[in-house]
Amino acid sequence: FPTEAAPVETAEAGATRDVERPRTGEPAGEARTRPEDPRDPPRSFYALLEGKEAVMQEEEFDLVVGLSPRQTDGVAGPPMRRPEWSVGPYTVHIQVIADGFSLRPGESPRVDLRVTYDSPYPRAYLHLRAAPSDEEIDWRAVRAIYSIDGHTIGMAERIVVVARTEEARDRI
Repeated sequence: FPTEAAPVETAEAGATRDVERPRTGEPAGEARTRPEDPRDPPRSFYALLEGKEAVMQEEEFDLVVGLSPRQTDGVAGPPMRRPEWSVGPYTVHIQVIADGFSLRPGESPRVDLRVTYDSPYPRAYLHLRAAPSDEEIDWRAVRAIYSIDGHTIGMAERIVVVARTEEARDRI
């Protein structure tokens, strides 16, 4: 899946951290390791759910999922704040719920992103395909639930318009 974490030995004896591997489904190259910066990343962020506003039925499109320093156009959801007990680098878990869409084979609706001082707003790419429908135009929600260490910190939603014909899509 787009994010694959592997434990890697750090400079401290016995300490491990996750190394980010490619998120596009491409074969992982050699992971670069370096000690993780212990400085605290930003304590709050907005959901990042970027993608096309309108697609054709059965059309595949990219959905960028992650964190953003500001509100993203077309995304409903308040700013999210880390729990006070969360200090230093952390992993945010994002569960994507997209009824009426399917993912590419091998992709998962769960995205785990490592947030660090040097990478405060990580992102991953999913590939959604709009399922066919009898409706000429259909409004479908793509939702994401964000959590840290099992604690839900927020949810966001983006509407994607799905058209059966190009003529219908052009009317949107």
